[in-house]
Amino acid sequence: MNVYRYFLFCLTQRYGRITRRLFASLFGTHINTAALLYILSAEHDASIKPLYVLMFLYWINNYPTEDVCADYWDVDVKTWRKYVWAVIAALFLKLDTIDLDNREMDALFAAVLDATVCRVQRPPALQYIHYTILHL
Repeated sequence: MNVYRYFLFCLTQRYGRITRRLFASLFGTHINTAALLYILSAEHDASIKPLYVLMFLYWINNYPTEDVCADYWDVDVKTWRKYVWAVIAALFLKLDTIDLDNREMDALFAAVLDATVCRVQRPPALQYIHYTILHL
């Protein structure tokens, strides 16, 4: 079955008509990115199904507890954990990582999954008197 059709089939049973906005609000990404992630993860582990990728994307987009996710997808917590961590392991081995200290890249950058980069500055030398030695 086509990955796009499978995604839409899974979701239309629950929500009726699926729009791009609804898909993005549930999973934090475009359906094309979700399909690409499924293809990449299935290349590494053939037992991964498209539904597992949707479970993974829902989790990293919304950060609910395991119990909430398992209830949302109508599976047991152990089953949910098994599926999601299988996708995480497959994507970890399949996708390149970015060294945040050296972000110069030669290729086009397509997508970032679940990352926040914030530069934190240390206080100037004159403000050290306001901090304990434990925080320096």
